[in-house]
Amino acid sequence: MSHIKTFEDRIEMVEDMLAQGFTTKSAKKDAMFYLRNAFDSKQDELDNLLNEKAYGLDERIEGHFKVSTTQLHHFKPEHIAFYARHEPNHPALDDLQEVLDLRDQVKAAEIGIKTKTEEQMLKELEQMVAAAAKDDGFRTNNSIDNQFWYCENENGSHWYRCDWYLNGDRTAFWKCSAEVATDYRYWQAKGEPNMKRWSWIERQRFYNPA
Repeated sequence: MSHIKTFEDRIEMVEDMLAQGFTTKSAKKDAMFYLRNAFDSKQDELDNLLNEKAYGLDERIEGHFKVSTTQLHHFKPEHIAFYARHEPNHPALDDLQEVLDLRDQVKAAEIGIKTKTEEQMLKELEQMVAAAAKDDGFRTNNSIDNQFWYCENENGSHWYRCDWYLNGDRTAFWKCSAEVATDYRYWQAKGEPNMKRWSWIERQRFYNPA
């Protein structure tokens, strides 16, 4: 079971949600929930350091209280600049900027019409490839694989997540599907040769002629 706990986990989840698109308002709220937790963790890191400095100086750092109580919804680059004046090389500065960038993307993202599920698209793709391979000998020029994860968020909700890999690199499903579709159209345009017994090298030469 995968638990979303770290800053990186939360960021990755939001990036995945943005890549898939939002079909409900609640999905956007979930994305903002992950971002708020990611934001709070990094803001706390910096606040603790500044509090330690203030304690050592035996005086408050001017402006710190206002910045430390600013929530993600109202947080701006100038607030990051405030932290940077006191902790210029702290990695949390870049993390906060990443959160702000994702926050703006989530805010700007439109709620689209619900489309086919990934499972439905996968089934259609498999049927297309399987039918072509069985009847006509189609073979793609790409290596496509996937891995499923059973996930749980901090609210206790569960879901399956599927990571797709195109030639070994993690890639969005629609891009994998598009690559196969491109190969299929090329294969059709070249007369639909039977590639069942072709070696990998022969396929490479077919799709990448000199």
